[in-house]
Amino acid sequence: MSWDAFTTTWFLIKSLDFSVGIIILGAFVAGARDLSFDSYAYAIVFSANICTAIYLASIARIGLICTPILLLWTWACGDLQLTANFSYLSSPGFQDLFTIGLGWLLFGGLPFDLLNVVGQSLGFLGSCTYAFCKIKGL
Repeated sequence: MSWDAFTTTWFLIKSLDFSVGIIILGAFVAGARDLSFDSYAYAIVFSANICTAIYLASIARIGLICTPILLLWTWACGDLQLTANFSYLSSPGFQDLFTIGLGWLLFGGLPFDLLNVVGQSLGFLGSCTYAFCKIKGL
């Protein structure tokens, strides 16, 4: 293995480790005020993480990209044209209201907690850093 390949691989691993560390730190910060133990909730989160890891490993190994297939399917069914013709589609208020309202209905109203918001923001920042490092090969 050449020195360039070694240092590039080492830097990639360190960058990815850093981004994963940010994600983990965000999870700890977001959950810092909720120190209760709920085995069902932990089992659901653990299974979601395992499924996500398997999904990402499968995509990386097989190279399966479903976006073109789904785009073709929505075009063939006419859903793509209906969505493009929706009059309020580009309205920022509609987009925010829809996202927040759907989350509120699906997951119930939660009280605002600044520590939770900071933790979620750290997790999002870590995810963006991870994606950037993978795309750029850093």
